[in-house]
Amino acid sequence: MGRRLLRAARVVLLVAVPAGIAHSAPPVPDVATPPPPPAPYEDRLIDNGKLAPLPSEAEEAHYDSSGWSRSWRIEGFGSRVEEGGTVTYENGVVLNGSLDTPDYGTLTFDANVRGPSATGVYTLWQRGLPFDNGWRANNGAGMLNTPGIELSRQQFRFFMPTFPIAGAQTEWIQPGRFQFQASVGEPGVYDGLRLAGFSRLGGSLFTAGGQWNPDPHLQVGLQGIDAIGVGAGLDSNDPTASVDARSWYGALAWTSSDTHVQFNLMDSEVNQAHHDVGMWFDAEMSTGRYRHNFGAFRFGPDLAWGYSPVNRDLQGSYYRVSYASQQWTWSGGFDSTSSVSSLGANSLYGTGNLRYQVDTTLGVGGGASVRHSGTNAGEVYGFVDKLSSLGTTRVQVDVVDAEAAQHSKQVTIDHTWPTAVGLRLSTTLSLGVEKTPDAPQLRRVGFAANGSIDLTADLSLEGSVHWTQDRDSTQRTVGRYANLGLVWRISQQWSLIASYYDNRSTVTDLSFAGIAPVVPLPLVPVVPRDRAIFVTVRYEDRAGTPAVPLGGLPGGGAGTITGTIYYDNNENGLRDAGESGAANVTVVLDGRFGARTDADGRFTFPMVAAGPHVVVVIPDNLALSYNVSNQGRREVVVSTREVSSVDIGATRTR
Repeated sequence: MGRRLLRAARVVLLVAVPAGIAHSAPPVPDVATPPPPPAPYEDRLIDNGKLAPLPSEAEEAHYDSSGWSRSWRIEGFGSRVEEGGTVTYENGVVLNGSLDTPDYGTLTFDANVRGPSATGVYTLWQRGLPFDNGWRANNGAGMLNTPGIELSRQQFRFFMPTFPIAGAQTEWIQPGRFQFQASVGEPGVYDGLRLAGFSRLGGSLFTAGGQWNPDPHLQVGLQGIDAIGVGAGLDSNDPTASVDARSWYGALAWTSSDTHVQFNLMDSEVNQAHHDVGMWFDAEMSTGRYRHNFGAFRFGPDLAWGYSPVNRDLQGSYYRVSYASQQWTWSGGFDSTSSVSSLGANSLYGTGNLRYQVDTTLGVGGGASVRHSGTNAGEVYGFVDKLSSLGTTRVQVDVVDAEAAQHSKQVTIDHTWPTAVGLRLSTTLSLGVEKTPDAPQLRRVGFAANGSIDLTADLSLEGSVHWTQDRDSTQRTVGRYANLGLVWRISQQWSLIASYYDNRSTVTDLSFAGIAPVVPLPLVPVVPRDRAIFVTVRYEDRAGTPAVPLGGLPGGGAGTITGTIYYDNNENGLRDAGESGAANVTVVLDGRFGARTDADGRFTFPMVAAGPHVVVVIPDNLALSYNVSNQGRREVVVSTREVSSVDIGATRTR
């Protein structure tokens, strides 16, 4: 009976299953094998149950999505600085707020309210105010920098300075066609240690400018500046003397896909003296992998821009050529200069450098510079970049020989260590000797380390140490410097930031003196030992639904952009231990949202819409001769609920 039932079941299966599958199926055994018993159910825990428990609904922060997108931040700041036995305090409040409107652009407010004996910084900005036909307006009031037309900022060889003022400015732009701008106020200088302040110079400063693109390839610009009764500037022998000066700048440029040619003309009149004229021509041409920059210039003996001297009593020409491929990168050039008044020295300057990428882990290169003038000088350097399981290493050797001024040799090892997520570490070791005319030969050993660690998701530590030892034939000097910073995110809105530094050195520069090409280095001045502690309590929050990027579509994903502007002294594209940040530099996101770097060169844009964005660095407060490549433009891609970081190095223009 059982065998008959099995045969009947086999017939049913052969009829029910498609023929191709039935023929490929194994024969049904005569005796069915019972299936194994199911395994008992067992809970499986992610990360072995180490995940933190989710907060209850009562503990979750409620985000108010109603209204326009807005954010605000309040910081209470306190510090104690001890320098040479003298104790000073820098205390105050920092206020930041922004309101993104659909019809009136973005409004931002920044204020540093300092102690009763110091002047704070207060700035109100409106960016991206829309009008018909594509016009946009940017307006600001408070302590800010004077604006400059685009033609004045896209200089390869020479720089047009801007000036901090306490006043107002306006800018009207029709992209690709017109740009008009003006500012008025009292000039001053930024001061303060960690809390920015503003010291007024007296007098007044007025600027106005415009740029017109009558053709996609043609640009015409004009800008003027008028300084009246400014209490500092051109006469370094008498800092109390006031300056009355008026300057004009004009530019004509032609641009194509591979060529940019620009003619520049400047006229200045200081304290009702004679007019002085400066003119220069810049050109850039790209042919395949080659880029050529060349030009000629002539600057009068007393040329000035506003109340500040610029290139003066100088004439000559220059040429640069560069080449870049996947393996080879090299450049070279020369400058020929002479004095317009015949009172200065004539000089010839040549420079060249190259880099060869041997493979994905090894790069080698070097360069040389020579100068023939009143003080002949030369420099040569070579480096090796190596990527290994121990991290990224650069070993560089510099040799400088300046006639009757400086003779120095230096070996520097910069290393970025591979670390676990949440840990960052870089170190620098330097060994060198230096001889100056008025001092015996100096031998220096230096070490620096810079790093940070995330102890928990809400607690981070960062710090750096510098140690140097100088030894000559008569004495030995040891310099020690250390700083430690703590960031504690107490809650979604509250955080505590504290830092402490202790400088036990008798010199200001604790690393071996940086070698600028063929520039004699002055002796480093002695300063008293100092130490300080800085504490900041921060409250920040945001609300509303973005109307336009800094968001995008309502309800879309968003992340954060953080970054650092720093001085890339060795031009390796990495921030090494000992390279300082650039403070009070303006950074603009998507042409609409602005931020200013802090004392360490850091900036942040919270709640940025996921996707590609453009960050532009305005080089208004960079140290002279430093600039950012690609006109300060960087592209950043933001991912939802993630932090996108961008470090931007400013390099010297040589």
